[in-house]
Amino acid sequence: MVKYAQRIHTLYTLFLFLLPCLLFGQFIQVDGSLTKEELVEKFIGTTCIQIVESSVHIKGWTFDDNDKIYGYFTKSSSSFGIDEGILLSSGKLLDAPGPNFGINNADHKDWKGDTDLEKALHLNSGTTYNATILEFDFISPELNHISFDYLFASEQYLKKYDKGNCGYTDGFAFLIKEANTSETYRNLAVLPNTTTPVSVNTVFGNDGKCSPINPQYFGQFNPNMSPISFNGQTIVMKAETYIIPGKRYHIKLVIADQGNGLYDSGVFLKAGSFVGTKSLGD
Repeated sequence: MVKYAQRIHTLYTLFLFLLPCLLFGQFIQVDGSLTKEELVEKFIGTTCIQIVESSVHIKGWTFDDNDKIYGYFTKSSSSFGIDEGILLSSGKLLDAPGPNFGINNADHKDWKGDTDLEKALHLNSGTTYNATILEFDFISPELNHISFDYLFASEQYLKKYDKGNCGYTDGFAFLIKEANTSETYRNLAVLPNTTTPVSVNTVFGNDGKCSPINPQYFGQFNPNMSPISFNGQTIVMKAETYIIPGKRYHIKLVIADQGNGLYDSGVFLKAGSFVGTKSLGD
């Protein structure tokens, strides 16, 4: 009986020792040490797309504790839908990994929104806050079509009994235009075969607090032990457009809160997915 009790005690001690490791493996991991140039390099998946390194910029906010609003993520051993890539957030980078308990509400009164995003989402001017922006120029001498994969997640995806109100549309945009021109931006973050921007108010799942809309593009409402800490997420989606070979393009990836700086959101960009094709015609 004594030996049996000792075995139980040993197993229990081993369980307590391994529990943090087991739980840690269920969540994504984030890294804020990469430079903006390194992040873009990991995003590009082909040598046929050339980045103008001097054009790479990240804008947003740095918190007093030096936590960033962007960084690199890996799925680790979790079930997250993208293996690794760039995370742009309207909150803190270190708040993004699971578990999903509570609501992330990182905010600062001086962290402004973005007018280009407001135009892309058809919002009134001045209604976005906490914008995070990654932008750069690229040239492809041969390709005439580009694409990349992404997943959008947000605390604004309210479950049935969550606090908060429907109507807010935290969102993001992948804006592109010919560089160094007054050309109007085109938004690539749209529902397939439409011009409808992807946001909380255009993609919402069944059985949530708000009315479902385009639920086929909604991934899930995340449980407590989710790989990420956001309430819900879309499926992995694709942004794409035709380009003219040899022309220099400017791309602006931007995400922000809408209505106020609360209820953070994040967009996950798949590493190596920024690729292209060349159509040869018939």
